[in-house]
Amino acid sequence: MAFGDFENTLQGNDLVTKIADYSSAWWDMLHAAQIMHARSELVQDAAHYFVRRGLLDGAIITYSRCFESGRRRADVRAGIRTLIDALDDDMKAVHETVDWWRDKHIAHRVDLELETVSVHLLWSGWKKNPPIVRTRVSTTAIPTNPPDFEQGFENLAHTLSVRIWEAFLSPLQRSCSPNSVPVQWSN
Repeated sequence: MAFGDFENTLQGNDLVTKIADYSSAWWDMLHAAQIMHARSELVQDAAHYFVRRGLLDGAIITYSRCFESGRRRADVRAGIRTLIDALDDDMKAVHETVDWWRDKHIAHRVDLELETVSVHLLWSGWKKNPPIVRTRVSTTAIPTNPPDFEQGFENLAHTLSVRIWEAFLSPLQRSCSPNSVPVQWSN
């Protein structure tokens, strides 16, 4: 800040809360896109499997915060959902895959097609050695439908970050200061 500038933290009214909620959603979308981009830079091999999976899970959780109840107000979540409704069919399919993956696998491991656990009792030398219990956890590494899910997810999160700015944050900025020139974002 330049000499003579000042900053005052605003809080407590409806407009400030909306700006904060949409800013947080904008940041989450931008963050999810950046996570997916960083993930795409990693080699797809066994050495990077867990890092790549952790980045995917983190991106999905970050993205999904915009749609789940929590800190953000219901009207802000509804506003963001209107942006989903305006997407083309390919992006809607990616959104639905992210939502399904979050609900059925990351947040709640309930879809048996995505994760199975089996328990085995192994005897080595009957009655000479104690039995060994082994468990096997098989999990799906990444959604396979749509086939270009990873790039599609990065594009979706980036597109929504731009649209949140254009549809909500820029107009809110103008309402705070009618003489200000809003920042323009480009794809």
